[in-house]
This record gives sequence, structure tokens and C-alpha cells, in this order.
Amino acid sequence: MSYIRTKLQAVSCCMVAAKHVNTTNKDAPLDRTTLFMALSNVIQRNALLCARLQSPPNPHAPPIWVPLPSMNLEKVVEFLDCGWEDLRSVFEDQYSRPFDLDVDLPLWRLAILRDGTVVFVFDLILGSISFHRMLSEALRTQAESTGTRAVEIMVKLDEDLMLPPPLETLIKPSFPTWSSTIRELGRVLNPFRWRRLAATWSGNPIPSTFELDTHVRILPQYTASQIVPLVQLASSRGATLTAVLHTISLMALSRIIHKHGLTNTSRYAGTFIPLSLRQYTDTDVDRIRISPSFYHSINKLYPISTPVVPSSRAASGSDPKHLPDSAPAFPWHDAARFARRLKRDASWSATDVGTLKHIVAGGSFEAHLRGRLGTKRNVAIELSELGAFPLDDSYSEHPEAGARADVEKGRPTGALHAEPSWAIREMAFSLPGGVLGSALKIGVTRTPSGGLGIVVAWGKSAVTNAFAMDFVAAFEDGMATLLA
Repeated sequence: MSYIRTKLQAVSCCMVAAKHVNTTNKDAPLDRTTLFMALSNVIQRNALLCARLQSPPNPHAPPIWVPLPSMNLEKVVEFLDCGWEDLRSVFEDQYSRPFDLDVDLPLWRLAILRDGTVVFVFDLILGSISFHRMLSEALRTQAESTGTRAVEIMVKLDEDLMLPPPLETLIKPSFPTWSSTIRELGRVLNPFRWRRLAATWSGNPIPSTFELDTHVRILPQYTASQIVPLVQLASSRGATLTAVLHTISLMALSRIIHKHGLTNTSRYAGTFIPLSLRQYTDTDVDRIRISPSFYHSINKLYPISTPVVPSSRAASGSDPKHLPDSAPAFPWHDAARFARRLKRDASWSATDVGTLKHIVAGGSFEAHLRGRLGTKRNVAIELSELGAFPLDDSYSEHPEAGARADVEKGRPTGALHAEPSWAIREMAFSLPGGVLGSALKIGVTRTPSGGLGIVVAWGKSAVTNAFAMDFVAAFEDGMATLLA
């Protein structure tokens, strides 16, 4: 499925950026020698990083992974004379450079900035937050090593390392069940759903041709001291961080739709939440593979008067349900309800992928994608959260990450933690660009310290820049008010 999207250039790449900092020597940034040695270690642990996709002789058969006998790192790594503050332009440039499926190169590349920021650019078919975790571990192991080792430009894959099978073949059940079939029929035949779709805002129609130009805005990094209390508050209200961000995005969109005079025709907005299928595919956290399904919902827009209560006020014991009419209140009941729906429907997601498997096998997925051109979008907002950065005991050596690990693992807090030789300071995740998909795309990732990075992206034809910038400002306002 992702292969066909990439072949048609219907979507562009995904990106996860992380600033890798040498904590023992601030004057020794991530240079070519240090990076190549660590990168070789990461590649040799993950077969997909040294493989390419190849079309089979049968046009109706799925593509197959083919191991590359060797790989020249200089062909997949570029060094740029800019820093984290230039990340927006780096992201936008990478979006305009699709992967070529006809060359003997993997479906990923790196952009290295002068301040140690590493941008992992990857096709939707692979990649995850674990790349930066493994790179950071390789850098620390390398720094602790007493021996010397020559820099390897050409990397060879271990012959015993097996390529993973296609995601679709790992899903059980691989064909829709009776219950899922009835559920889908209910969605299609429900007259109220079609009535809502007619009044659903989803940006401009999909253009008649595929294009990759995508705009990006990167929000300031949120610290652990801001996010950890918010996560705890959300949990106490029966919600999750994803549900809170979903609610904030809907509130922001409602404000901007009202500001741009679209309320007469738009009363609802569709949202799209990618879901991880690792639990259904037995994929360990260190395996480079993005295993996504999705959850789609149609949500009623908020009245323009709906305000937000600071989380500190809500946490102090004031129940928003009993606040005076003049007092602002965050709709925690909506966030909690969405969290319950997301958890309930996650079990259906594996069957959805199994259904798509049979669409692809029938050779109709390409026709489906082409048929989307020139039609109305289905979704206004896609919100994808990579989740908490995978922690192990070594990360507890970092002061902030150590405190977070203590809480997660039930250990007493307040202990002193020594910094590792290499640490990740900031992170940012950007969803795939292109004409298909939602009008606005919000990528969220947690940092090792428990902070948060948020990126908003939109195709140039999806919405006007003025509308998108107003949305970003409203989203930031919502976050700032909730964190006050």
C-alpha cells in the first residue's frame, strides 16, 4: 500500500528530528566520523535499513524486500550548514524530494545539521522513533569504548539478519470478520452519517494531480515540567494526552472556521488518528517498522464561546462542571469520551488493515488513489503521536529522564542521576506530505525527558497559508492556556 503511494508520488516522506548533544564535550558536535561509526552499528541491527523494495514480476502481487549487498553511507547522509532554528525549511525541502524506487538505495536518508540535529527522513512503509533511540545508544556505547575503530563508509548487512514479512501478512484476522463487516455496513448505510458528511469541513478539495509541496510550522518545545502534570491531570479525568491534543485541535479549528466565516456550511470536522499495530504483529521496540492502522471520527465543532481553563486551576480541585458560567472550562468530558472511544475501537484496527490487504491484492488500490483526485477530502485533521520515547535503565541516568523513569517504574524519586555521554534534547515529528489525507496534519513526539514536540503540516492546496497560520496560533493559544 505504501509502495503504491510512493510510486505515484501521492504522499511524500515522514521525518523525525532529534538534537543529539555531546554532554561531556560541548565543543565536539556530531561530526562525520562519529556519526558514521554509530550509524553503521544501527544499520547492522535492522535489515530494513539496508534493503529496498522491488516490484515482483506479477503486477498484482505485493512488492518484495530485497537486501542490498552493501550500502555507501555518503549516498544517504548529507551535512547541512544550518541548525535546529532552520528545521522548518529543512523539513519543507525534504518533502519536495520523493524516494526513487528504481535505484539501489534504501527508503530513508539523513540530514545532519551543524548543532547535532539529525533528521531521519523515511518512507511511510518503515521507520519509527526507535531509530533515534538506537542511534543515541550507539553514540554512548561508542564514547565509552576504549578501543579504536576505522570509519566504515560501506556498510554490509549481516547475512543472518532476516527481513521482516509484510505487515499485512502478520495481521490476524487477515480478512474482515462478520462483526467488522456489519460495522462497516452500518457506517455506509447510516443516513445521519451522510448528512453529517455534507456539513463536514475538510479544507479544499484534493487537486486533480499529485503534488508534494508541503508547508510546516514547528511549535516551541514543551518541557517535562509542563507536560508531565498535564498527563497526570488528564489521567485523573479519564483522558489521555492524545485525547487532550485532539480536543485542543478541534477547539482551535472551530475558532478559525468561525473567523473565516465558514460556520454556515461547516458544523462538523473529521479527524484521523493513526494507531500502532505492534501488539498485533509481535514487533519489538527496536525493530524499524511503522505498523499503523487508524481511527476515523466525525466530530461536532465547538461554539466559538467555548473557552479553556488553565490546568493548574482544574488540578486545584475546581470541577469545570460546577464553575460559574463566566469561568472558562476545558471540556474534559469530551476528552475522556474520545479516549474511551479510541481505546474501544483500537481492537478493530487490525481488521481494517486486513481488509486493505485484499484491496491491494485485487490490484484496485492504485485505482482507488487515482479516484480520490479532484474529490472532497474525508478528514480535516490528522493527529499522530509517536508516544513516549522508549526508556531503558540507561536513560534513567539523565536527570530529567531519570525522574520520569523513576515514576514510570515505581522507584523513589529525587535520586541523583548522572548524564550519559550523548543525550537527546529536542525532538520533532512531521507526518507525510502530499495531496492526499487530511487538510491539517499534527505530528507529536515525546522527548526522553518527558517533554513534547509538535509539528503542524499542510499541503499547499489543502488550505490557504492564512488559514493554516491562524490554526497554528489558535492551537498554541489553547496549549498555553491549558498549561498556565
